[in-house]
Amino acid sequence: MIAELEPMVRTATAEEQRALLKRELRGMSQKEVVWWLLSLSVWDCFFTCTFRRSRSLIDSEKIFRGWWQSNWFGVPCFYSVESHPGGHGGHLHGEMTLWPRGIKYLALWETWFKPYGRCSFEKPRNLHKTFGYSSPTTVHEVIKDGNWGLLGISLNQRKYMRSLVKTARQTAAQESRSCVTEVTVEDVIEGKLGMPAPVIEQVDLWK
Repeated sequence: MIAELEPMVRTATAEEQRALLKRELRGMSQKEVVWWLLSLSVWDCFFTCTFRRSRSLIDSEKIFRGWWQSNWFGVPCFYSVESHPGGHGGHLHGEMTLWPRGIKYLALWETWFKPYGRCSFEKPRNLHKTFGYSSPTTVHEVIKDGNWGLLGISLNQRKYMRSLVKTARQTAAQESRSCVTEVTVEDVIEGKLGMPAPVIEQVDLWK
C-alpha cells in the first residue's frame, strides 16, 4: 500500500507577505485602515524626517530603515515616504512606540539631525489625525500603492497572543510587589487598573 504524501506548503517570502497584506488592505476604508494601525501598538511618538539634499523615495526608505536598524532596533514603528510638493525628493512621516524603553524624543532627534537633516519627534495630539497625515493624501493610499512599512511589529497571531500573556505575567509580577490585585490578560488588553496596553512582539514583518 502506497502511503499518501501530504502536499508541501512553501513559506511565503517577505515580498509575498507584503503583497498579500496590500491586497487585503485594498478592500478597507480609510477609517478601517487607521483603526488597524492603531491596534498594532501603543503609539506615543509622531515623527517627520527630512534630508539636507534631495533623496529619491527608494533611497529615503533605505536610509530610514538603516537608521532604525542601527539606532532603534526593536522599537515598534510605522513609516510612510512622501514626495516633497516642491520637488525636493522624499521625506517621511510615521509613529513609534517609546514608553516601554523610556526613550526620549531628544535622543531620536540627535541620531537623525546630524547625519541627515531636519526632523521632529513629538507626542501626537490626536492619533487618528496623525495616522491620517502619515501619508500622501491618506494612510489608505500610501499603504495600497506607496512606500511604507512596519518595523518592530509582528502580525503573526500566535506570536501576538504569546506576547500578550508575557506582558500580563510581567505586569502581574510588578503589581504583586505593591498589592495583591490579580491581573489578567484581559486587564492588560483593555487597559484596566491604569495599565498601558501591550506592545506587540518586536519582529520586523518584512524580513
